[in-house]
Amino acid sequence: MVDTENQDDIKIFVAVCECGINIAEIIDCEKLAEYTKNLPNVVGAKNYLSLCTEAGAEFIRENVEESKANRVIVAA
Repeated sequence: MVDTENQDDIKIFVAVCECGINIAEIIDCEKLAEYTKNLPNVVGAKNYLSLCTEAGAEFIRENVEESKANRVIVAA
C-alpha cells in the first residue's frame, strides 16, 4: 500500500522500451519519455532499445541510482 500522505517522497523513474523496433515503429518513444518527465513525482525518464536484456536491466539500475528514484515504471 502506498502512503498517500507523503506524496513528496515518491520519486519515479520511467523506462520506455522500444522492444527492438516493434514499438518504436508505432510510437515515438523519445517523445513519450519526454512527456512523462512532466508528470507528478517523475524524476527521470528515458527510452531504451530492449529493456528485457541484461544491458536493459543495467540501464534501469543505473538510471534509478542516478535519479534517486524509489519507484520504477517500465513501459513496454
